[in-house]
Amino acid sequence: MLRAPLLSIPRQRTGLLWKVHERVIALYCGEPNRLGKRQRCSTTETYLRSSLRVFLLLLLLWMIAFEISPVIRAQVLTRCRRLRLRCSWLFTCKVPWNRTAISDFCEKHNRFYIEDGNEIFLIEFTLFKIHRSVLQSRSVVFETMFSLIPPDNVSKVGNSDGNPIRLEGTSAIDFERLLAVLYPSDFRCMDLHTFDEWMSVIELATKYQMDDVREFAVEKATRSGSLAQRIVMARQYDLPDLLEKARLDICERRGPISLRDARLLGVDELAILCKSREDARGRRSACYTLQNVRALESDLRCLGTW
Repeated sequence: MLRAPLLSIPRQRTGLLWKVHERVIALYCGEPNRLGKRQRCSTTETYLRSSLRVFLLLLLLWMIAFEISPVIRAQVLTRCRRLRLRCSWLFTCKVPWNRTAISDFCEKHNRFYIEDGNEIFLIEFTLFKIHRSVLQSRSVVFETMFSLIPPDNVSKVGNSDGNPIRLEGTSAIDFERLLAVLYPSDFRCMDLHTFDEWMSVIELATKYQMDDVREFAVEKATRSGSLAQRIVMARQYDLPDLLEKARLDICERRGPISLRDARLLGVDELAILCKSREDARGRRSACYTLQNVRALESDLRCLGTW
């Protein structure tokens, strides 16, 4: 059973010292009732007080480690400095882009900052160092970009952390997933598995004109995604063959369209699928043809709702 800490009881039951004493006693023993007796704490109160004591203990240990270990102190100060610079960037949108500022402001990617790489990219707050030949061989956009850099490279863009190549309009997580395809950790399997991860690869492969990577990512996303996700992907990235096949599959599937799929598809696409199902049921046939789907799609285009 927990006991209250030993505190000297004030002679006068008024003033700040008495209030502090009462709060400490209440923290361990509970609030007093009308008769002045301490009631037993409920399970929730006991859990909260135990969590508070554990938190205070961990905070004390962390403060001791911060004072003793210079490594921990340096890491904390570096993270605090980065946080301060990032907050100033969010409010003022002005960052002094010099070598010292970038080293403090950004951090190197733990996997795709390759030491023998020859091109450094800055995306959001992350530095990537990769090989130029890998991007040139896969992307028309990067091949053109590197060809515009003079051979002597007087500006030294991309050669150091202080002067990286900044890719605007690209998120760090999407670029990381793209590099996971270009630099697989195991040649027998890929590091990406979910539909959203492959959608990130398709997004950047389309943006940077990586045709073979895009084709490979579409194939993987088709295997991992649902029928509704395939339809959304096919409409977003202009894949007509995949769109027609996914529409036929979802129409021939038994059972109603789920609420989650309906929200994902949208009103226009849902109208096409529901109309195709109703037409087939009206004919008392389970045959769904591409002509029916295309006819309703053209009607929606004429109405201006597409």
